[in-house]
Amino acid sequence: MKIIVLPKERMRALVEEAGVKPDDFYVTVKSPVETEYAVEADAGNVLKLAFDDAEVEVDGEELTLFDEDMAFQVCEFFAKMQEERKPDSILYVNCGAGISRSGAIGEAANILFNRILEDCTGDYYEFYFTNHTIQPNLLVKSTLMRAIDEMANA
Repeated sequence: MKIIVLPKERMRALVEEAGVKPDDFYVTVKSPVETEYAVEADAGNVLKLAFDDAEVEVDGEELTLFDEDMAFQVCEFFAKMQEERKPDSILYVNCGAGISRSGAIGEAANILFNRILEDCTGDYYEFYFTNHTIQPNLLVKSTLMRAIDEMANA
C-alpha cells in the first residue's frame, strides 16, 4: 500500500486541489491548540487526531500526549482501511511539519500493511524512499506498534 507523509500545508493544498478522494484514506493530526485540521471533511475515510509532538511530560506545560486510546482509534481506522481499500488506495498522513507525529503513524502503517498483513517489499521500501525526511516520534511509534501487535494477535 502506498503511504505518503506530508506537512499540513501540502496536505491542505492537495485536498483543496483534488478533494477528499473516496478510495483514499487520510489521517490528519493537529496540536490541541490549533483550530483547524488540514483535512476538515467528516468522512469515513478521514481520521482526525489532536495531540502534541512530545514524548514526555514537561513540568509546567499542559500537554496532550499520544496515548493508548488514540492508538486504538488508529488501529480501528487501519482495520476499516483493510476491509475497504482498493488495490490503488493511498494513505495520506499529515501533521504540522510532516516529520514526527505523522512520520510515526506512517511508519507503523507501512509495517502493518506492507509487512504484517501482506508482503509488499516494493511498497515497504518505497515508503522510506518517498518519506525520507521523517523522524518518527518514539512515543507515538511505540504506543501504536503495541496496539498493532495486540490487534494482529487478537
